[in-house]
Amino acid sequence: MSTDMTDAPPESGPEPISEPPSRRRFALDAKKLRVLGLLAVVMLGQGLLMLLFLPAPPAKPANEEASIAPDAAAGDLDLAMVEVPIDAFNTTNSRATPGSVIHVSFKLVALVAANEREPFAAAVNNSYEARVREAVERVVRSTSLEDLRDPSYGTMKRRIKSDINKVLRKTYVIEAVIRDFKTMEQ
Repeated sequence: MSTDMTDAPPESGPEPISEPPSRRRFALDAKKLRVLGLLAVVMLGQGLLMLLFLPAPPAKPANEEASIAPDAAAGDLDLAMVEVPIDAFNTTNSRATPGSVIHVSFKLVALVAANEREPFAAAVNNSYEARVREAVERVVRSTSLEDLRDPSYGTMKRRIKSDINKVLRKTYVIEAVIRDFKTMEQ
């Protein structure tokens, strides 16, 4: 009678008891503890450096109702703005539609910081009056028909703002406001 070796247990002794796989995965030995400690020290150091080198948030004005936030192009800073009328404009545009002339009339108002109202008004109405007027008329004369028909006049206002600030050599104008805009094609 022969014995089948596959049915008999091996005689090498008792099997070692092993831990469940979930306990072995999270076991912390000295090497892992050192790595975690180093990581914690580095993160703490970065936090301290951020506190030292990042600027403090700007202080809010005491009366927040008096301040008005400018448009996104001007930034997110709270800033009191005032309207300063520039002038009424009547000009023509012959580039918008070839073979015809478009007469354009509107009133232009600039939004400027409240503390710069006086220097801006003096510059626009006295020192740089002719150059500001020429810059605005140049923008209107070179505007396309699509931009003249845009209900918000976004492109034209952006170009007017930019050109006025270039003439004045300082960023006074936060936003250009166009009122009573009329066009007539001939």
